[in-house]
Amino acid sequence: VSWNDNLRKNITMVFQIPVMFNTTVFKNIAYGLKIRGYSKEEIKKKVEEVLELVRLQGYENRRAKYLSGGEKQRVAIARAIVLEPKLLLMDEPTANLDPTNSAIIEEIVKEIVKEKETTILFSTHNLFQAKRLAHRVAHIYKGK
Repeated sequence: VSWNDNLRKNITMVFQIPVMFNTTVFKNIAYGLKIRGYSKEEIKKKVEEVLELVRLQGYENRRAKYLSGGEKQRVAIARAIVLEPKLLLMDEPTANLDPTNSAIIEEIVKEIVKEKETTILFSTHNLFQAKRLAHRVAHIYKGK
């Protein structure tokens, strides 16, 4: 695969420990759209849609850094998926989360796969989770 800007713009990443900008949830999610030149109206519409997907309607004006770990992870997912990537990379998306937030994130992942034209590649130590969410599972053991 040759690397180019078009390919790069179609891949987003959600890290195990989400990092939030020191601003509102809305501005955290809108950032990628803003630097890509979307209009304010388009940004508002897309952010509202993705907030509903990640079950954070009404959180737009909250300071992102004060959210719970599960809420921050959902903001990170929203920030990635609002860009409508073809490939979403996720590193241990439910690590260190309580069972309730883990279940919510699993449901969000299922919805993204069902409703969006996005392939999700995620790492996990939870084999049961991998089997629940994945169409295909690759198991790495001793580096192989």
